[in-house]
Amino acid sequence: MQFPFSSGFSDINLFNLETQAHLFSYNEHKFGIRDLKYYKNNLFVSLGRENTIKLWDLFSSTSLQTYKLDASIQNCMILFENEFLIGGDNYLFITNFNKKNKQIAVDDKFCISGMINFTDSSHKKYIIAFNHKENQIVKWEVVNE
Repeated sequence: MQFPFSSGFSDINLFNLETQAHLFSYNEHKFGIRDLKYYKNNLFVSLGRENTIKLWDLFSSTSLQTYKLDASIQNCMILFENEFLIGGDNYLFITNFNKKNKQIAVDDKFCISGMINFTDSSHKKYIIAFNHKENQIVKWEVVNE
C-alpha cells in the first residue's frame, strides 16, 4: 500500500507502508503544505501555503489538477463525491475541480482553524468547526443537494 506524507515543507513523499521504502517525491508546492487528504481510490489532495489545492494520483509523477484561490487556505474537508469544504481567513465555501465555488459564509470575524465530520444518533451529518477569531464552535448540517 502506498501512502503520501508531508513534513509541512514543499514536498510530498510517497512511501510503501509494508516495506517502508521511499518511492517518490512530489515537489509542486512553492511555500509548503498545510495538509494532505485522501480523496478516493488512488487520489489525494494537498493544500498549499501558496493558496492552492492540488489533486494527485498515487501512480502519477505530477499533479492532475490545481485549483488556485485568492485567499489563504487553512483547511479542507472532503464532503461528497467531488466536493470539498474549504475554510480560511474570513470565508468558508464548497468547491470542486469541475465547477464554480458555492460560497456559504463570509465574515471578517470568521476564521476556521479546524473541522471535523460528525454523525448524530439520528444519522444526520454535521460539520463542526472552531472559529478562532471568535473563540467559538460552529455547526452546520451537511445536506447533499
